[in-house]
Amino acid sequence: MNYMEAAIAPSEAKYKAQVEEMTFGHLNPKPGSKQNGWIVWAVGVHGTEVIDYSFGASPEMYDDIHDFMSNQDHLETGVYRWDGWYKKFKNRNYQFQSVPLQSISLVKRKLA
Repeated sequence: MNYMEAAIAPSEAKYKAQVEEMTFGHLNPKPGSKQNGWIVWAVGVHGTEVIDYSFGASPEMYDDIHDFMSNQDHLETGVYRWDGWYKKFKNRNYQFQSVPLQSISLVKRKLA
């Protein structure tokens, strides 16, 4: 990065954040809100892939769900469903909690 890029990088990052908020802000989960829902994902030889979920469709929700799913790579190959709730905090952190704790169920196992 040259000195000009370094000089304008902070203002450019602020501008990009403002544009994203104006574009997708109405889709983001409201701070302090709690939503019930589910997530279906697959674990395969190439990692974890989210198939579908019942939560909102915003870039922030997408990032939170994929961050949560990145911790599920320890499961064996198959298709899984998680049921529970999602909460967004005022400091922009999040929490996923299973309705019955550890409510991750194997939907379909790949046959050898």
